[in-house]
Amino acid sequence: MTRKKNCVMVIKKITLLVALLGIWGLSKAQTAEKAFVKENFTFATAQAEKMLTTLALTKKKGRMPHSMDSSGKLIAGSIYNWTSGFFPGLLWYLGAYNKDARLENAALQLTQELEPLKNFTDNHDIGFMMYCSYGNAYRITQNAAYKDILVKSAESLMT
Repeated sequence: MTRKKNCVMVIKKITLLVALLGIWGLSKAQTAEKAFVKENFTFATAQAEKMLTTLALTKKKGRMPHSMDSSGKLIAGSIYNWTSGFFPGLLWYLGAYNKDARLENAALQLTQELEPLKNFTDNHDIGFMMYCSYGNAYRITQNAAYKDILVKSAESLMT
């Protein structure tokens, strides 16, 4: 074999080896990333379930999780608080990821409580309030009623 052919063969083998190592490394990275995502969704789901239990014990119509005090006690806020859409939005994400009808139903119930906000014009936070909840509801279910509520919310914001 000539020296030139030998060099070409060596280069081809090195290229193949690098490609295989790259695929193997990518595969390992993807596996690690999937494990990381699963671990974090598992933790978030457990926390959301605790919040649902706490919320059920303290639930008053028109109140949503807002924050916690230094002792870990839930502070619920009005649906007119700028954070009101975050928890229902989180439940939509978790329900879809886990394919969990219980979480999806909780997301639906809490989202529906925010419907009066579609006419809210007192501040610019309507996007947080409605898009996290109704936006995720529409994205996941493609229910046109959710889109209509989002459009009405946007119209209210424009005022």
